[in-house]
Amino acid sequence: VASNAQVRMQGFIDSVNSIKNYLNQETKRGFNGAEDGSLVGDVGAEIILTELQNITTDPIKGFADSDYYLANLGVFTERDGSLSLDTTRFDTAIAADPDLLNLVFASKYSTNSDKLSVTGLSSYPPTAGSYSFAFTQSSGAGVLNSESLTAVNNIAGNKVFTGTSGSAANMSIEILNDSADISGTVRYGKSLIDSLQSYITDITSSSGVIKNRTSELTLQLSDYREQQVDLDARIESLTATYNEKFGAMESLVTQLNKTGE
Repeated sequence: VASNAQVRMQGFIDSVNSIKNYLNQETKRGFNGAEDGSLVGDVGAEIILTELQNITTDPIKGFADSDYYLANLGVFTERDGSLSLDTTRFDTAIAADPDLLNLVFASKYSTNSDKLSVTGLSSYPPTAGSYSFAFTQSSGAGVLNSESLTAVNNIAGNKVFTGTSGSAANMSIEILNDSADISGTVRYGKSLIDSLQSYITDITSSSGVIKNRTSELTLQLSDYREQQVDLDARIESLTATYNEKFGAMESLVTQLNKTGE
């Protein structure tokens, strides 16, 4: 019987495969008399398909000192680009480390030091990855990812340092014990679900791929309509000209015929 984790994982894979399959079919060129897909040659569709492929094959950063891949969970990319799940490998991986499920379903802040606590904004998180942090007890100064920071005390009276620029911007590190210098690694791991959601938000925004492509196609359609209007006018003008010329020629022929009577 499949575990709940396995069912969730298969559901994720099925959803991704469904989107990929749709885009593959609609961007596919027809051969041997078959019809082309409705999005053949569409740059926007190709960009989305490529990005989906990247999201599911790129390294997943920020969950440990080293990167993870979907293959660590028994998920593999087939030759046609679809994803498949090796349930035996998946169950073995989750049994050894249940937190691996976070790679797909839950973004996470973490640290390798029990003297630190890491948090951040969910709406504007840092770039996924691992960052160095150092706290100097004598000066009370903190350095995050080479950025020198000044602490602010929270309601518990603990010092909190928050990145303001670069990849670690908006990451907050709370000092749980400031009795000595601290040096550690702080991380932000972005789940695949959140990566997909961020990408969907991006491409559907007012400046995203879908909106831009829709605007381009609307302009093209408008141009085609204008060209059709111009073509119709040209046809009408030519028809009138031909009628006039043929009418004149017919008159000449009639006159010639009368002359020969």
